Amino acid sequence: MTLFIPDMAGRLFLLILLFDTFQFLKAKDPPQPSLTVIPAVIKERDSVQLNCQTPPSVSECYFKIEGKVEFTLPSPCQHTLTGTLLVRWTGQSSPAEVKIQCQYNAKSSQFRSIYSESSTVTIQDIPQLTVSSTVIRETESVQLSCETPPSLPVSHCYFYIEGRKNLPDSSCTQTLTGTELLKRADQTFPDVVKVMCYYAVGRSHTSPFSDPVSVTVQGPPLPRLTVSPAVIRERDSVQLSCETPPSVSVSQCYLFTEKGHHKPSCRQTLTGTELLSWSDQRSPAVVNVRCYYYAIGSSSPSSHSDPGSVTVQVPPQLTVSPEVIRDTDTVQLRCHTSQSTSESQCYFYIEERQHLQHTTSAVTHRDQAS
Repeated sequence: MTLFIPDMAGRLFLLILLFDTFQFLKAKDPPQPSLTVIPAVIKERDSVQLNCQTPPSVSECYFKIEGKVEFTLPSPCQHTLTGTLLVRWTGQSSPAEVKIQCQYNAKSSQFRSIYSESSTVTIQDIPQLTVSSTVIRETESVQLSCETPPSLPVSHCYFYIEGRKNLPDSSCTQTLTGTELLKRADQTFPDVVKVMCYYAVGRSHTSPFSDPVSVTVQGPPLPRLTVSPAVIRERDSVQLSCETPPSVSVSQCYLFTEKGHHKPSCRQTLTGTELLSWSDQRSPAVVNVRCYYYAIGSSSPSSHSDPGSVTVQVPPQLTVSPEVIRDTDTVQLRCHTSQSTSESQCYFYIEERQHLQHTTSAVTHRDQAS
């Protein structure tokens, strides 16, 4: 049917009618959604969450990669995708930037909303280093694995010890003992070795370094030095024992003094005189001895034990004056002690009889022999 309006008033009515109809349709257009991506920067093996933020009563959401076809995901308005899927869908390889938009279909409308503004997901080509164990002993092994982006034809991987140099093998997986790892790092145990990796694609591309991973290399368990007894005289003996962990097979122990004199033994019996001579000391003295050991199959010694202390005392010297007396005479007894010894009292002892006590180192006593 044709609507004929001959005059100016009719034309004005038609314009008003068209304008009202346009305003009604515009008011009914669904609001524009917004798309958030969390996180915005990922590696290929990581995941990103797409969240199409819409008004209530939405029946379905649609996502679109810029410049590509639309794709609909099982979860209506929120979904999680890996970087690997995104570069596969876009036909790219990392590093890459993928721009994504979303729109929705409201239940109250037969029309879809307009697309959201683009959100960008950056997919990095950084490798990821994993280790089979972060704490090992020198004789144990650790496996280093450089995980590279699946979309790239990686030709070589390289492992790098922080502050040092590349490891020689170009495989993406390496197995090293704690001893080998310390040797590469020019370190001694116990120590923490930080390792990174990177990869090459042909001759044209080298990736950035992975995040560092720390491997702690522990030495063998500490030995314990015991002394028995802890206080001796020069003519007495002391037993020194380097007690090693039962879990370790020991090839050799070493006892040593503070001045660095060594004895290759796990157990040693010495007189006080021998101990003083070995440590270059004079009595009275406190001799500190430590020990360490080598485990079978190890080229590195264990850490040193805590010190074991042996006190070597000087016996006092007794003088009598005069040596021959009558029963009515007196005799002077003097107890000579070391100048380095601070004594509070001296005790005199008549064999099989009694103690004579005095507060000084000399006493005059009348003969009481029966």
